[in-house]
Amino acid sequence: MSLGTILIGIAILLMLVAYITQPFHEIGTRQEDTIEVWVKQMREEGQNTTHPTPSSDIKVTCPNCGEPIQKGHHFCPQCGAPLSEGPIP
Repeated sequence: MSLGTILIGIAILLMLVAYITQPFHEIGTRQEDTIEVWVKQMREEGQNTTHPTPSSDIKVTCPNCGEPIQKGHHFCPQCGAPLSEGPIP
């Protein structure tokens, strides 16, 4: 076999591989388009809704002395009063 025959065989093989993998590239493009539409919808919905305040922003105070109480406390760290609802979540 000559070098020209080998090069032609390689070129045909590369074209065949490119032809076979073409549908897979189209599927990827369709998925990307679907994702783009979904992201656009989510952004539009996000602009129209109000976001709830995270629970970390809510300040809980002792009903007895008014001292701020942190997560997980059963008793007030300032006056020792028991918290009737149990530990702060």
